[in-house]
Amino acid sequence: MKKLVFLFIFLSSNAYVDNLNLLCKGTIGWVIEQDFGEMTMTLNLNLAEKTGDILLPPQLVPYMVRDKGNKFLFEDLKITDDEITGSFVLTKTGVIKSISNITLSRITGQINYTNRYRQKGFQGNCTKIEVDKKKF
Repeated sequence: MKKLVFLFIFLSSNAYVDNLNLLCKGTIGWVIEQDFGEMTMTLNLNLAEKTGDILLPPQLVPYMVRDKGNKFLFEDLKITDDEITGSFVLTKTGVIKSISNITLSRITGQINYTNRYRQKGFQGNCTKIEVDKKKF
């Protein structure tokens, strides 16, 4: 009986569903028209713990923090059936934080990235990365 209960719990807990890895392709918008071409960003989310990180294209990372890399941890992640929203600190100078936001439609796969203090944004479409399937 104990083995049956264990098997039921083990098989019914979809641990692999808790992690969501996305590749988002799109373009950077800017107040001054400049064509950067198609860019990519990746999101790695843990849906159960409501945590994750984002890997930004270098063009969206300010020069003052480029030496720290382009991976940022989400501070606030909200997940519903239709949408995922999140925010993270892009830069912090003294008491001023430059906070970036993402909105991701779970239905269409469209992502919008904005930052209140910078003029650049990102719009694109995301696809799920199957981490258990190797490409080569």
